[in-house]
Amino acid sequence: MKFLLKLALTLVALIVILLIAMNIWGAMTLGTLSPDPDALRDSAANRTVMVFGATGSVGDGLLKAAMQDPDVQTIYAVTRRMSPRLEAGQASGRVQVIMQKDFTDYSMLADTLAEVNTVLWGLGASSIGMDEETYRMLHVDFPVAFVTAWLNARSTGPMAFHYVTGMGTGEE
Repeated sequence: MKFLLKLALTLVALIVILLIAMNIWGAMTLGTLSPDPDALRDSAANRTVMVFGATGSVGDGLLKAAMQDPDVQTIYAVTRRMSPRLEAGQASGRVQVIMQKDFTDYSMLADTLAEVNTVLWGLGASSIGMDEETYRMLHVDFPVAFVTAWLNARSTGPMAFHYVTGMGTGEE
């Protein structure tokens, strides 16, 4: 019993030391990891955006942001089904919907992929109750297949791939 108490106190002490060290490191590096506010931005960087997962909570937010950005000229939404925002975007001419059944095969989209500057990847699902194989397919195989096809179709910049995910995501 005495040994377990000593072990527990030692672990608590180590955790406290680790937290203090992390706080010191955080204070020392405060502001050093932020982008330079005077950095030049490539005006063509986000002209053509492709959004994945636009019918989910994360992807819908990404689609909304792209639709509101005046620098974005073309928005492609790759999806399996429609949503009210996709329908409204398509009706306004702001969004071009690409219905995609197989998220490992982009051979039919090579010409479109060659135009895309920025990809907003919000495709995914909670791991709760999901088997490992399905989780890997959604969160590894799908984006890797896309990026491979994209890099084969486009070899010049500007290019940016943003894999966005989150726990408990919602509009607020």
